Amino acid sequence: DYIEGNGTFLVAIDPGRFVDPAVFRREVDAYFEAVKSVPTNADTDEILIPGELEARTWAEREKNGIPIPEGTWQTLVAAAEEAGVAVPGD
Repeated sequence: DYIEGNGTFLVAIDPGRFVDPAVFRREVDAYFEAVKSVPTNADTDEILIPGELEARTWAEREKNGIPIPEGTWQTLVAAAEEAGVAVPGD
């Protein structure tokens, strides 16, 4: 028999069990600052920390909305019209 799965393994660690959370935060911030201060080459504009790009995207979308390709939008509008649902601003 074949068992399907995705092979995900997750470990969650509470740093507060090992060190004061304020100390941990300061050390992580210092580490990130050190990583981001490394000089870049001509092909690299900036060094990003994991999650930083996603946080920027989230903030941008909170401010300006989520961009939807025109074709996708028209499909949504057509489906709304078919279902008798009004589309604001359309």
